[in-house]
Amino acid sequence: MHRINIYKKEEQLFELSLKKIYKKLEVLEQDVASEQGKTPLVLLKKLQLELKSIIENNEANLKKELINQCNEKIQYLLNQYVNAQKAAHVMAEQHQEALENTIDYYIKGNKTSLFNKNKFFYFNKSTTAQKTTWLKISRKLQQLAELSDPTHTNHNVLSLLLTPNNEDFINLIDMGALTISGEIGYLIVQRLKEIANSDSSKTYLKRVANRTVKQVMSLDWPESLLRFNNQAFEDEITKLVLHAFLHPDKKRIWLGTARTVEAAIKKYPGEGTYLNPASDKWTWELNRAWLQAAVQIGYQFILIEQHFPDVEAAILSCDSSKLIEQLAREMRSNSKFKTSQYNGNDSPTATPQEILVLMDMGCIAHKNPADGRLILSSPVVCDEPLPIQKNIIDGLGIKRHHSCPNLRHISSPPPLSNSKDHFIDPVHSNTPITIFTCG
Repeated sequence: MHRINIYKKEEQLFELSLKKIYKKLEVLEQDVASEQGKTPLVLLKKLQLELKSIIENNEANLKKELINQCNEKIQYLLNQYVNAQKAAHVMAEQHQEALENTIDYYIKGNKTSLFNKNKFFYFNKSTTAQKTTWLKISRKLQQLAELSDPTHTNHNVLSLLLTPNNEDFINLIDMGALTISGEIGYLIVQRLKEIANSDSSKTYLKRVANRTVKQVMSLDWPESLLRFNNQAFEDEITKLVLHAFLHPDKKRIWLGTARTVEAAIKKYPGEGTYLNPASDKWTWELNRAWLQAAVQIGYQFILIEQHFPDVEAAILSCDSSKLIEQLAREMRSNSKFKTSQYNGNDSPTATPQEILVLMDMGCIAHKNPADGRLILSSPVVCDEPLPIQKNIIDGLGIKRHHSCPNLRHISSPPPLSNSKDHFIDPVHSNTPITIFTCG
């Protein structure tokens, strides 16, 4: 009787160990981004070793069915991980080439390499990052500056951008008053390019503008906008792709503060994923490229926090210049106690800057009537032959459909105000080719 009890206790402990392994595998499958700065492979290998040890000590050949379930789950996740890693490696190489194109464009002014890189469409959009937004807000700088009360907000990088007078703007840049960072940094770069290319700019202004653009867009500069850890990026993309493989109907990304994202993860396990690199590896370029990759894969972006009505309206308008206007209104005086949902003291907070990235890539916002949350969706564009403007090849014209009903058919952008800075974006007559299906 005593031996039977010992045997049953061993069997119970054995079963409990197997169930713990299987539960960890289920949790990992739900949330592949949970390990900060690590890929799921680390935990998978660890659980595989634990299972192997249990099997080796299973002299009584207990719980074979549960062992098989654990083995099958590990093998399934490993196979999916390998596939995700391969896809992520391809995307990391695409980003690296697009990054080199971007540096080549800003440092050397070389535009020719951009024309036949349509397969890197979203990554290559960094060469014109926030150009459209800048063209819109540049016409009303004085008005925007007054909204932000520059006498109390001159510590903020957005306030620097909105300085109405070019000479004052360049003087602030030359003095090193603020670090050019985040997505607002790309708007500053667009303004600097405009000054450098303008025939009416003074020599001093052109010189400082050119020098600053080359510094900010060079990997050699310690405070470059393009600072980037490629391995960390590839690891984060692996998790992004793996989630899409495991949950193809739940390609959602949580966007918000760390606290609200953590709350969403706990409340809705497996319903979405998020960026989670090691703290010392995070840079704005990694964040930006990760968002670009997510758009390419076809993710939706869920804004977890509720937003002020005017900010919400700006996001829903598909007009990033309106969001800049609202961020200008939300700037506060210099105090660590005056940060807010939109104001991070020396710059707008990360979430609205991430929204600016997504809007710049053509993502479309709508409101979920069920919970009131805002959702940004990857743009959906398709070609459709129409007998409107004949061409030599097929005698048909191309009509572009966009997923935003307000935009209707996409047409060519209006001519830029400065011809020296005008070049065509990656060819618009073909949709980007990826290894993923959009949706």
